[in-house]
Parts: sequence; structure tokens; C-alpha cells
Amino acid sequence: MYEKDGADKAAQSVLSYVLIGSLKLLHPFMPFITEEIFSGLPTGEESIMISKWPEFDPSLCYDEEEKRMHIIMDAIRSVRNIRAQMNVVPSRKAKLIIVAQDASIFEGTASFFEKLASASETVVTDCADTVDDNAVNVVVEGATIYIPLDELVDRAKEIERLEKELKTLEGEIKRVEGKLGNAGFVAKAPAHVVEEEKAKGEKYAKMLSEVKASLEKLK
Repeated sequence: MYEKDGADKAAQSVLSYVLIGSLKLLHPFMPFITEEIFSGLPTGEESIMISKWPEFDPSLCYDEEEKRMHIIMDAIRSVRNIRAQMNVVPSRKAKLIIVAQDASIFEGTASFFEKLASASETVVTDCADTVDDNAVNVVVEGATIYIPLDELVDRAKEIERLEKELKTLEGEIKRVEGKLGNAGFVAKAPAHVVEEEKAKGEKYAKMLSEVKASLEKLK
């Protein structure tokens, strides 16, 4: 209880410091509203107009903490990206296994991953021996994050969806190849139309390759 109260007071102190400093920096550009807000804060100063200008304090530079936070943010972003690529709805929770070179970087971050990366559980370890072979993974600075595939998707439904997408793409590629293989179309169609069809063909071919790779992982 006391630890929580202490943490809350520390957070309030930081927020107050940042708010007051921001108001002082904004005052030359927004004098009236900053003065109004400042007057309602427990600053102990008479007016923002005659308050001391904020000064740089090197003791408030937290380089290591900033680097750690960037790693955590990148990890969350990477998990969200892989979930989006696999069309996983945000409401579907999945376990995260973080294999880190320095596990201390991810200590106390479970709540971040639960709220921002739809994690049902976050396990931090320095060994990948127990990770399921079917787990998908993302690599970030200093760590590899594994997500059990069966927790991300309903395997049978995902295979069915991908097989339908495969057939659709094969049909589109066949259509494009038919057009481009038609000498009359190539000769009569405007150059930009022909180029558009070629671009479509390349796009569909790339998508087909990605769908096939996804199917191979699931089967």
C-alpha cells in the first residue's frame, strides 16, 4: 500500500514538474491561458510572468532508461505488426515468450504488453529451448519474441481462409497473364494500361508467394 502511495506521489511530482515547465515555455506564445492554468497550480510562485525560466538539468537525463523504453516500444510495435499481418483481431489474446539477452530490460513490462499488444501472459527468459516449433517470432534489439501459433489463430479456419485467397490470387494472375499474352491487347491498349497490368501481376505474384508461405507454416 505504502509503495503504491509512494509511486503515485512520484508520478504526480513528475507530471507537475513537466506541466509547470511546459506552461513556462509556452507562456510567450500563449500568455493568457498559461497564466490562468499556472495560477491554479501549487507552484508557490506569484505569477508565471515573473517566474524563473526553466533551465537544463543534466541530472534529469535518463539515457539508459530511454534506450530501454525504446526497446520495449519496438517490441510492442513488432508484436502488433505480426498480429496485423496475420489478421488477428485485437480481442484475441496470446501468450508472449520473450527470449532476451538481458532479461532485466523487460522486467515489470507485462502490463504494457497485455494492454498494448493483446498478450494473455508474458514470459521473459534467456533460453528458447522450451518454445514451441510452431510459434511465430519477431526479432527486436536484444530479444526474440515468440507467439504460439495456435493461440493466434484457429488453424483450421485460417487454412480455409488462406486456401480461398490462394485460389482468388491464382485466378487474378491467370487473368493478367491472359491479357498480357494477348497480342491485340498489348498493341492497342495505352502504354500506361499495359504497365498497370504488369504491376498488378507482380503484386499478385508476391501476395501468392506470401500466402503459400503462410500455408506451409500452418500445415
